[in-house]
Amino acid sequence: MALQWCHMAQSVPQTTDPMALIEEIRSGLPVSALEDLVKLLDLTREETGQLLGLSVRTLSRLHARRTLDPVASDRLARVSQLVDHATDTLGGADMAAGWFRDPNPGLGGVHPIELLDTDVGVEMVDAVLRSIDYGIYG
Repeated sequence: MALQWCHMAQSVPQTTDPMALIEEIRSGLPVSALEDLVKLLDLTREETGQLLGLSVRTLSRLHARRTLDPVASDRLARVSQLVDHATDTLGGADMAAGWFRDPNPGLGGVHPIELLDTDVGVEMVDAVLRSIDYGIYG
Protein backbone atom coordinates (compact mmCIF):
# COMPACT_ATOMS: atom_id res chain seq x y z
CA MET A 1 0.00 0.00 0.00
CA ALA A 2 1.74 3.19 -1.15
CA LEU A 3 0.41 5.99 1.03
CA GLN A 4 1.48 9.58 1.05
CA TRP A 5 0.90 11.77 4.08
CA CYS A 6 -0.84 15.09 4.04
CA HIS A 7 0.81 18.28 5.29
CA MET A 8 -1.47 18.89 8.24
CA ALA A 9 -1.47 15.54 9.97
CA GLN A 10 1.16 12.88 9.57
CA SER A 11 -1.42 10.31 10.63
CA VAL A 12 -4.01 10.97 7.90
CA PRO A 13 -3.24 9.00 4.75
CA GLN A 14 -3.48 10.57 1.32
CA THR A 15 -3.27 8.14 -1.53
CA THR A 16 -3.91 7.90 -5.24
CA ASP A 17 -5.30 4.43 -4.58
CA PRO A 18 -8.91 4.90 -3.45
CA MET A 19 -9.14 1.29 -2.27
CA ALA A 20 -6.21 1.78 0.09
CA LEU A 21 -7.82 4.89 1.53
CA ILE A 22 -11.13 3.09 1.95
CA GLU A 23 -9.33 0.34 3.85
CA GLU A 24 -7.68 2.90 6.16
CA ILE A 25 -11.01 4.64 6.80
CA ARG A 26 -12.85 1.39 7.48
CA SER A 27 -10.13 0.36 9.92
CA GLY A 28 -10.45 3.70 11.67
CA LEU A 29 -8.07 6.64 11.49
CA PRO A 30 -6.07 7.37 14.63
CA VAL A 31 -7.48 9.81 17.17
CA SER A 32 -4.12 11.61 16.92
CA ALA A 33 -5.07 12.66 13.37
CA LEU A 34 -8.14 14.40 14.77
CA GLU A 35 -5.99 16.06 17.42
CA ASP A 36 -3.69 17.38 14.67
CA LEU A 37 -6.65 18.85 12.78
CA VAL A 38 -8.06 20.44 15.94
CA LYS A 39 -4.71 22.12 16.63
CA LEU A 40 -4.19 23.30 13.07
CA LEU A 41 -7.64 24.81 12.64
CA ASP A 42 -7.98 25.82 16.31
CA LEU A 43 -11.33 24.04 16.50
CA THR A 44 -13.60 24.31 19.52
CA ARG A 45 -15.15 21.15 20.94
CA GLU A 46 -18.47 22.17 19.40
CA GLU A 47 -16.90 22.73 15.97
CA THR A 48 -15.06 19.41 16.21
CA GLY A 49 -18.25 17.59 17.13
CA GLN A 50 -20.17 19.20 14.29
CA LEU A 51 -17.39 18.41 11.83
CA LEU A 52 -17.41 14.70 12.74
CA GLY A 53 -21.10 14.35 13.53
CA LEU A 54 -20.34 13.53 17.17
CA SER A 55 -21.69 14.95 20.40
CA VAL A 56 -19.34 16.85 22.70
CA ARG A 57 -19.83 14.05 25.23
CA THR A 58 -18.71 11.42 22.70
CA LEU A 59 -15.70 13.59 21.84
CA SER A 60 -14.65 13.64 25.48
CA ARG A 61 -14.53 9.84 25.47
CA LEU A 62 -12.32 9.63 22.37
CA HIS A 63 -9.10 10.07 24.35
CA ALA A 64 -9.57 6.52 25.65
CA ARG A 65 -9.73 5.15 22.09
CA ARG A 66 -6.91 4.79 19.61
CA THR A 67 -9.00 5.01 16.46
CA LEU A 68 -12.14 6.74 15.25
CA ASP A 69 -15.12 4.80 13.96
CA PRO A 70 -15.45 4.49 10.17
CA VAL A 71 -18.01 7.32 9.82
CA ALA A 72 -15.91 9.81 11.79
CA SER A 73 -12.80 8.58 9.97
CA ASP A 74 -14.45 9.24 6.61
CA ARG A 75 -15.35 12.79 7.63
CA LEU A 76 -11.86 13.39 9.00
CA ALA A 77 -10.22 12.09 5.81
CA ARG A 78 -12.46 14.29 3.66
CA VAL A 79 -11.64 17.43 5.65
CA SER A 80 -7.93 16.54 5.87
CA GLN A 81 -7.73 16.26 2.08
CA LEU A 82 -9.37 19.67 1.79
CA VAL A 83 -6.99 21.20 4.34
CA ASP A 84 -4.09 19.73 2.40
CA HIS A 85 -5.45 21.29 -0.81
CA ALA A 86 -5.78 24.66 0.96
CA THR A 87 -2.23 24.37 2.33
CA ASP A 88 -0.83 23.76 -1.15
CA THR A 89 -2.97 26.46 -2.76
CA LEU A 90 -2.43 29.17 -0.16
CA GLY A 91 1.24 28.58 0.57
CA GLY A 92 1.27 27.05 4.02
CA ALA A 93 -0.67 25.62 6.93
CA ASP A 94 -0.95 28.94 8.77
CA MET A 95 -2.35 30.65 5.68
CA ALA A 96 -4.82 27.80 5.16
CA ALA A 97 -5.95 27.84 8.80
CA GLY A 98 -6.64 31.57 8.61
CA TRP A 99 -8.41 31.24 5.28
CA PHE A 100 -10.85 28.70 6.71
CA ARG A 101 -11.81 31.24 9.40
CA ASP A 102 -12.31 34.27 7.14
CA PRO A 103 -15.62 35.14 5.46
CA ASN A 104 -15.38 34.09 1.83
CA PRO A 105 -17.09 36.04 -0.97
CA GLY A 106 -17.09 32.94 -3.18
CA LEU A 107 -19.18 31.21 -0.52
CA GLY A 108 -21.62 34.07 -0.05
CA GLY A 109 -19.65 35.52 2.85
CA VAL A 110 -19.74 32.28 4.84
CA HIS A 111 -16.58 31.11 6.62
CA PRO A 112 -15.29 27.94 4.91
CA ILE A 113 -14.94 26.22 8.31
CA GLU A 114 -18.73 26.40 8.69
CA LEU A 115 -19.30 24.23 5.61
CA LEU A 116 -17.03 21.30 6.37
CA ASP A 117 -19.68 19.16 8.05
CA THR A 118 -21.36 18.15 4.77
CA ASP A 119 -20.17 16.70 1.48
CA VAL A 120 -21.83 19.54 -0.41
CA GLY A 121 -20.07 22.12 1.76
CA VAL A 122 -16.70 20.44 1.27
CA GLU A 123 -17.28 20.41 -2.50
CA MET A 124 -18.15 24.12 -2.43
CA VAL A 125 -14.99 24.99 -0.48
CA ASP A 126 -12.91 22.79 -2.78
CA ALA A 127 -14.39 24.55 -5.82
CA VAL A 128 -13.27 27.92 -4.42
CA LEU A 129 -9.77 26.51 -3.86
CA ARG A 130 -9.69 25.16 -7.43
CA SER A 131 -10.67 28.61 -8.68
CA ILE A 132 -7.75 30.09 -6.74
CA ASP A 133 -5.49 27.40 -8.20
CA TYR A 134 -6.44 28.51 -11.70
CA GLY A 135 -6.29 32.22 -10.92
CA ILE A 136 -10.00 32.69 -11.49
CA TYR A 137 -10.79 33.75 -7.93
CA GLY A 138 -8.77 36.43 -6.14
